[in-house]
Amino acid sequence: MPVAVAEGRYMAAKSAFQRVADLARASAGAFRIVDALSVGVSEREIRTLCRNGLVERTLPGIYVVVGSPQVIVQKLHAALLWSGEGAAVAAQSAGELLRLDGVHSTPAVIAVPVSNRKRHPNVRVIRYTSRAAMMVRHERGIPMVGTEAMLCQLGSALDREALEIACEDARRRKLTSIPALRAYLDRFGASGRNGVGALRDL
Repeated sequence: MPVAVAEGRYMAAKSAFQRVADLARASAGAFRIVDALSVGVSEREIRTLCRNGLVERTLPGIYVVVGSPQVIVQKLHAALLWSGEGAAVAAQSAGELLRLDGVHSTPAVIAVPVSNRKRHPNVRVIRYTSRAAMMVRHERGIPMVGTEAMLCQLGSALDREALEIACEDARRRKLTSIPALRAYLDRFGASGRNGVGALRDL
């Protein structure tokens, strides 16, 4: 292959990588292919970047730049981009984002509106009917359910000891309080809702 042609291909690949890297900077290296296409990166260029080990596909229509130092945050951004509008990090993933004692998440856990029917083995989806009950806020630039909502979700995912440790850590760090948890349960603790019984007992 002539040197000039090889250099031209290298520069084209570098340009495509720079464009997706710029695009993904705000989401820890995760990006949607539709957004990459909108900034002039072709599907063929994406495949080339994948073959060269610069990006990889993690979910349908979602890619990540390889080598991000923020692996956990990148995973959550990718899951949120895949999940769509109204999505927020939830349950174990929210606890991991807050660095709660003993709380870890594999795969990513995302809360979405009940009308969202997406499914994938790499994402555990929690569907909600009340956005208010999720108390969504932002942590490190990521939409995440509020602490009380998260602890309620953990009530159906952790055993009693692990839930108690997570709750005590959140309380000690002033992420929540006993009155705040009681107020949340009084307002949103509908009978039959997952995790409510465990959190009330605790």
